[in-house]
Amino acid sequence: MQAVQIEEIYQEILDGKRSIFPRHTWSEDGNRELAKRVTKYLIENVLEWEGEEIKQQWCKKLIKKYKLGGVLGIVYQASPYTMLNDLYPRRFKEWEFQQSSVPANFWTKEKGLEVLRWTIEEKEKLTTEQLLQVYSKKWLIKNQLERPFRVHWGSSPYAMLNDLYPKRFKEWELKEVPLNFWTKEKGLEALRWTVEEKEKLTKEQLLQVYGKRWLNENGLSTPLRKHWNSSPYTMLNGLYPGRFKEWELKEVPLNFWTKEKGLEALRWTVEEKEKLTLEQLLQVYSERWLIKNRLSTPCQKYWRENRYDMLKDLYPEIYRTMPKMKNVEQV
Repeated sequence: MQAVQIEEIYQEILDGKRSIFPRHTWSEDGNRELAKRVTKYLIENVLEWEGEEIKQQWCKKLIKKYKLGGVLGIVYQASPYTMLNDLYPRRFKEWEFQQSSVPANFWTKEKGLEVLRWTIEEKEKLTTEQLLQVYSKKWLIKNQLERPFRVHWGSSPYAMLNDLYPKRFKEWELKEVPLNFWTKEKGLEALRWTVEEKEKLTKEQLLQVYGKRWLNENGLSTPLRKHWNSSPYTMLNGLYPGRFKEWELKEVPLNFWTKEKGLEALRWTVEEKEKLTLEQLLQVYSERWLIKNRLSTPCQKYWRENRYDMLKDLYPEIYRTMPKMKNVEQV
C-alpha cells in the first residue's frame, strides 16, 4: 500500500464506507509513516485544530472516537502523547495535556518540580513579582500541575514552590495562604520581615509609607483586620512597643485629634523628639514645622490655624516672648 492512499482509506472509514483498515496496515508500517499520515490527517484536515486545541482535547477517548484506536494500541503502546510526539517532535510537553492522557506513574516528585520550573522560567518567563501575582492553586491547575502538587505536597502551593526554590519566598508573599494561616504571631513576623528584610526601611522611611494601603500592598490586610481591628498603629506598636507615637504615622483614625491630644503631641515633639530649647523652638516654630511634624490638623481644628495660640495653651509662660516670635514668624 502506498502512503498516499492511506488518507483516502481513513476518510472512507470515517464516512462509514469501510469498517477497518486493511490487514497488517500497522504491523507492516515499519517506519510509522502511515501512522503519522493518518494522525496528521485527523488533526489538520478533519478536526482543523491549532496548538491549544490539541493540548486541551487530545486523549484516548477522542482517538478511539475517530477510529484510530488500533494504531494507538499497536504502534504507540496506547500512549496519546507518543502518537502526537511522533508527528510533531518536541512541539509539545507531555504534561501539557489533559491529566487523563498522562500515564498514572508519570508524576514523580522530581517530574513535578521539573514541570513547575519549566512553566515558570521557560513557558511563561515570569519575573519574581509576576510569579507572586499569579502563583496559586488555580494557576497550578490551569498549568496541569494539580496531580503532583496534591500527591506530593499535600495540596500546598507554597510547599511545592519552596521545594523548587528553597527559602526564596515567604508563604505570606503568595496571593493566597491557607485558611487560618494568620495567627497574631505570624502577622508580626511578616510585618517585621517586610520592614527589616524585604524593604529595609529606616525609621523615617517607615513613617513615610506605613498605613493601610502599604499593609494591603504587602499582603498584610488580613492579619491587620483579624488581630488588630484594622488599626495600623496597634499592629505596629505590637511589633515595636512604645517606639512610635500614633500621631507620627502618615494616617491617623477619624476623630483621633482631640485638643488634649494635640497639646500632648506638641509637647512630645518639642521636649522628647527634637529636645528643643526655648531659643531653638522660637527659631523653628512655623506652619512648615507643624506640617512636617503632622500637627497642622489639630492646630487648624482647635486653634483656627493660629499656631501661637496653640503654643500659648501648652506653655502659657512663653506668651511674653510673642514679640520675639513675631520677629521670626517668617523663618
